[in-house]
Amino acid sequence: MKRCQIITPVFLSLVILPPITAKADLKEVCLKIDCTTFLEAFPKIKGKLGLLTSGGEILVLGSGFGTSKGKLFLKFPIENQEKEVWQIAQLTLTYIYATIHGGITGVRDQTAKLQVVTASNLKSN
Repeated sequence: MKRCQIITPVFLSLVILPPITAKADLKEVCLKIDCTTFLEAFPKIKGKLGLLTSGGEILVLGSGFGTSKGKLFLKFPIENQEKEVWQIAQLTLTYIYATIHGGITGVRDQTAKLQVVTASNLKSN
């Protein structure tokens, strides 16, 4: 005597939804919900960058830098490069104290931008 196995077919239905575009900017969203906790998590630099020399020191004031050492970059817009030339000596949530550990070569004299990248890979303004 042979055994028979009954197979029940299963039908899946697939619904395709149209793409949803974001129609609200951050300001509009924050009017509806409290964004302060979310926005405070991002690193923010206060002030501007001055003249730099090799072996020089810098104190970066701001907020949201975290408690683990991240990285400090100089971004050069003309060459579209970024260079990590800082050695972070001290870090708190509101400031970073660092020294330039090497020379800055391969870029023309230009206005550079300072950027903090936290240990959790969040980038500053």
